[in-house]
Amino acid sequence: MPHIARIRVLSDVHVENIKLPIHESAIAFHDTRLALPDRLNFGPNQLDPCGEFIRQEIRIRSLLVFNLHSHRSKVQHQRHWDTYLYPMDLDATERTAIRSLPKVELHCHLELALRQRTLREMAESQGFDILSEQAFSDAFLIQKPMGALPDVLHKFLNTRDVINSEAWMERIAFEVCEDMYVHSNVRILELRYAPSFLLDKHPHMRADRLQEAIHRGVAKAEATYPIAVGLICILQRTKSVAENASWVDFALDHRNGFVALDLADNEVDFDPEPFIPLFQRAKKGGLGITIHAGEPLIPGISQNIRTAVEDMGADRVGHGLQAIQDPEVVRILIDQKIPLEMCITSNWLTGATPSMALHPFRKLLESGVIVTINTDDPGIMCTDLQREHELVAEHQFINQEQLIQCNQWSKEFSFIDERKKNAVWTTS
Repeated sequence: MPHIARIRVLSDVHVENIKLPIHESAIAFHDTRLALPDRLNFGPNQLDPCGEFIRQEIRIRSLLVFNLHSHRSKVQHQRHWDTYLYPMDLDATERTAIRSLPKVELHCHLELALRQRTLREMAESQGFDILSEQAFSDAFLIQKPMGALPDVLHKFLNTRDVINSEAWMERIAFEVCEDMYVHSNVRILELRYAPSFLLDKHPHMRADRLQEAIHRGVAKAEATYPIAVGLICILQRTKSVAENASWVDFALDHRNGFVALDLADNEVDFDPEPFIPLFQRAKKGGLGITIHAGEPLIPGISQNIRTAVEDMGADRVGHGLQAIQDPEVVRILIDQKIPLEMCITSNWLTGATPSMALHPFRKLLESGVIVTINTDDPGIMCTDLQREHELVAEHQFINQEQLIQCNQWSKEFSFIDERKKNAVWTTS
């Protein structure tokens, strides 16, 4: 079914038929689309003010109108039919307004954010059979929901396997920064990666040389564009505490220039508790803390958010959308002002939410949680931060002012030095 077109508000008309199921307002639905109402009062059983009407079958009228107290005019053609409400499509003006916004990216995995052209070049140089677009997509890209998060994580390995030199990572780092600025007007960018993830496959590479190469790519981008970049070191849940302890040392070494430490990988099968002492040590050492927690759609996973905040010292939480399962976890996020790094496309592709419309982004925002907009793995998930903003506007009915607020929060809670952030920030 095609999307329903834009809603039209009619004024100076009086509805004579008082039996219509409307309270103070009425809506023209015929050949129209429905945006989530901000201050409109709808009749009972038609819409949930929190947006639960999405995918809900309802009865609508071919013509209903606003302003019930003006001219007396009958409502014509009161035919009924069943339909579904669909997310609204942004027009060119709305997309341009979003593009003009200075943006902040807090949650982006560097090795999975690379250009597809570069990925193809690397893969072909190493003998991958990707002559067709379908073969390339099957090997590397995630464009539709794959089901369980561990299945998605496994597909990341193909991309990791072709990044076989420090020189490639230098190029990737520059190109990711360039694309963030050129395509999405990103001014503040945090890139995270797991050295252990790359070195597992490529033992000939060295962590210090890898970090230096990434810094060279980042420095080139910062010298070319008005963008401030910071790097986050990721620990893998699938690694032992002892092995991860060595990466905490690596991250705390000031020569390596990390701004924060993260814990990522398979949250379903690996609990965060064994790594609590490592993150406490990193925080004492001056690193910011962000933890992947509460991402997959399984009962009780929101407990990982609580552990991240209360025991691991998390300043931010990666994803965290399943906080919606537990009002007490939501309260903790609000009381302690812990932002969520939300990634709507990624959450849909990994099965963390059944659809973008049913993502809890707006509910969490309206409850008082600080939410931010991010890409996660833009290269292999075929997105960018501009598109993520558009999707949040379309599927979650987030307006321009709310988008601006989300980016202001992202700027405020970025781990990058304040002077460096302010030097590239603009309000237009």
